[in-house]
Amino acid sequence: MIIDPLEAVIEYVRRDSDLSALIGERVAGRHKFGDGWALPSKAMTLRYDGGPVDLYTERQTLRLEGRFYGERQSEAAKVWGRFNDLTRTAGRKTVQTSTGTALIYWVKPTSAPSALYDPDLRMDYLLQFFDVAVHELAVA
Repeated sequence: MIIDPLEAVIEYVRRDSDLSALIGERVAGRHKFGDGWALPSKAMTLRYDGGPVDLYTERQTLRLEGRFYGERQSEAAKVWGRFNDLTRTAGRKTVQTSTGTALIYWVKPTSAPSALYDPDLRMDYLLQFFDVAVHELAVA
């Protein structure tokens, strides 16, 4: 089965106890504020943002956009900081997805965070981009 790399990274985030203590289940491909997520609260979103194509190996390389929300900027920075700690963890990672076990080669930052404000949500957030590599097929 083909692995969805975004789902793999989101599931990897969900299984981290320190990040879960901060955001609970509030991690998704798009925010759900006003539709189940309380306003304001700590949360994060990850979504596809293009990236290079690897034509020679069975891995998906892509760029993700991460948004790290908080009740104020210092709280958003806590979410961002914990996720960045996860990107510094050495070694490959496996995580269970809906189509099998995903092998994540890396999640690495490619930009510094930008501190922004979402006027629609009336919330602070940090924006950062990441390069990700995930094995294309489920692994044993």
